[in-house]
Amino acid sequence: AILASILLNRKQWRIELEKDTISENGRDSENGGEEQLTEEKLGRVNSKNSGSTAFSSLQSNRWVLPRRAFSDGFWSQAGHLLYFAITRAPLWALNFWSADKSIIGVLANVWLMWDTLMVIANSYGVVIHSMALQPSNENIRDVLGQFIRKSFVRSLLVCLVVSVIPDDVYSTIFGWEFSNMNRYFILLVPTILLSAICSPIAHWLHATNRFIELFRIYLSTVIMYVSVLVFGLIFPGVVYHIKLKLMGFIENLFSHSSLYSSDLVVVNWEVIALFPAFICMFLLLLRSVRRME
Repeated sequence: AILASILLNRKQWRIELEKDTISENGRDSENGGEEQLTEEKLGRVNSKNSGSTAFSSLQSNRWVLPRRAFSDGFWSQAGHLLYFAITRAPLWALNFWSADKSIIGVLANVWLMWDTLMVIANSYGVVIHSMALQPSNENIRDVLGQFIRKSFVRSLLVCLVVSVIPDDVYSTIFGWEFSNMNRYFILLVPTILLSAICSPIAHWLHATNRFIELFRIYLSTVIMYVSVLVFGLIFPGVVYHIKLKLMGFIENLFSHSSLYSSDLVVVNWEVIALFPAFICMFLLLLRSVRRME
């Protein structure tokens, strides 16, 4: 990815570097007529002295392009890896701690449902990413706010539809062990909605080359998730009380219809801990947007 970035963007970055060099030479001259840019060939000047200065500046900065490509590529991919890690951390934690491995298969399918629903939010994120690359878009923050609201509302509507799918649908497709998948999906709905809000903001920061800031936000989210897991180990009584409340709430939602079984759903702290972690991510992304105003 880094080599491809260098090859694809080398020409564009060289033009930008020549622009900066020529503009600096133009500011140093008392008369602006000695150094002028031509539309045909960017970076050439009429004065022989300024032309040699521009060439020597480019020669001395020949490592700027690969260094910039490496830095941008590294921090961008590191941020993507951290985001992938935080979204898959509950499955890894359950595989490490849980004695019942069958629940991992059910949750893996619920995670696939989450990935599918994220197509809605990521679609808005891709659009805002392309708009942020256009310097003429002065109302980009207004568009960002609209996309965040649309992403949240449409993701919420889809989540509501998925939540009321009868148990027989899941048991017919996957088997009877997956009949209560909608309960586990409901546990994940708050996290899905937060991720739908965060996606357009993260794409906007990515388009504005805020790679290191995104990396720090994702790293803080990982730290928050681990901290909540450690809280569950230190205070098991509090965690047990929270899990009982959630189990009762979910079962009350499905106890009034014959389309759903009466089986109790197992509430896993590893899944619940993902919600405060995404709250942390949302607040940090929101702070980054406000600091850029």
